[in-house]
Amino acid sequence: MPNSLDQLLFVSQEQGRDLHFYPDNPYFFDDSAGEDIPVYIVDTGATIDNTVSRGPGLSPPACACMLMSTNNHTQEFTQGDNIASKIQWIFVGTDEDGTNSEDDSSIPKGGYGPGKAHGTAMLSLVTGATVGVSKRVQPVLVRVPRRQPSGGGTKPEDWLEGVSKVNDVFTTQSTVSRAVLLMAFYYPRTTFMIGDVDYSLGFRTRMAALLQSLAQKGVVLVTGTGNLGQVNNTRPCFAHRVPQVGGGLTCP
Repeated sequence: MPNSLDQLLFVSQEQGRDLHFYPDNPYFFDDSAGEDIPVYIVDTGATIDNTVSRGPGLSPPACACMLMSTNNHTQEFTQGDNIASKIQWIFVGTDEDGTNSEDDSSIPKGGYGPGKAHGTAMLSLVTGATVGVSKRVQPVLVRVPRRQPSGGGTKPEDWLEGVSKVNDVFTTQSTVSRAVLLMAFYYPRTTFMIGDVDYSLGFRTRMAALLQSLAQKGVVLVTGTGNLGQVNNTRPCFAHRVPQVGGGLTCP
């Protein structure tokens, strides 16, 4: 795929070759493009009619979670392989209004804008028409709830429950990889502090048990280390030895 964005070129870059070796920004991928491999994304869901901006002064977009554009935009999930038609949903609890919406819970219901629509960004990076690295996978959005009208307000136990729901899907162990779990979230240690006492042990113990169980069931675990070189030491990978991917051009 010629003229791809930088983050796709990085995926294809060969060891020992400088980026200048690739003048047309090609992205090379297996013809299967991960076809029908289940990818569970524990995050805030996604805005399915999301567009990646290529508006004035933004070519290419510096951030995968930019929403809406007045011109020159790409429908990330309905163009190309139309990944929107394959998306499945798993809901963690209910939103503050008592409903479950197939949208991005990090922004207001029915809302758009250049805010941190994090789950939308992650779905774009996994399988979007513009920036997706695996354009034919089977995405399963494990959506944490919108706990306030403005969006967000997620509690640590929401993330824990999301991972638990994925673990519940698989009932047997497997030595063969059969799914991927993306956990691009973090839980600040300060959330568990009361005064100078850290009460995070129960949470961390349960998370470790879930991740161990998932690994034994053949689920490939992936999380992030932070963005733009800022390492975040409260992500699952640091405590539980999970393969980690550094963020460069994605929103915090």
